[in-house]
Amino acid sequence: MNRLHLQYLLVSFCATALLAIGVQIFILNLLTKNNEALAGAALSAGWWMNLATAGVVAILAGRKAAANFIDPRIGKVAGTAVGVWVGVGAVFGEVAAALALRAAVPRGDTRPGLILVFGLISLIVSIIAASIAGRETAHPPEAEEE
Repeated sequence: MNRLHLQYLLVSFCATALLAIGVQIFILNLLTKNNEALAGAALSAGWWMNLATAGVVAILAGRKAAANFIDPRIGKVAGTAVGVWVGVGAVFGEVAAALALRAAVPRGDTRPGLILVFGLISLIVSIIAASIAGRETAHPPEAEEE
C-alpha cells in the first residue's frame, strides 16, 4: 500500500463517517420525542450522505492517481486501485456512523445486514467512480499546432 492509498483511505473514512453522523443527528433532532421512530430514517439518510461523499472522494482520488499517466488504460487501473481503498474507507465510515447511531438510539432499528449492504454499495460506487475518473484523467499530450 503506498502513501496515496493510505491517505485516501483515511480521508474517505473521516469524511464519510463525520458527514453521515451529522446527517443522522439532524434527522434525530427533528422530533424532540420518540427518536426510535426516526432511527431507520436517520440510518438511510446517513447512508445517502456516505454514498455521495464516497463518490466525490473517489473521483478526486482517481484523478490524483492517474495524473501522471498518458495511457487511459493505465489511468483506469490506477483509479481502480485507489478506488478500492476509498471504498474500504467508506465501508468503515458507514459502520462508524451506524455505531454512533446505535449509541444515540439504543432501541432504534439498525440492522447489521442492512449496514453491510449499504457499505458494499458504497464500495462498488467508489471503485466505479475512481476508475472512470482515472481513465478520463490520463490522456496523451496534445499535438502542438503550428
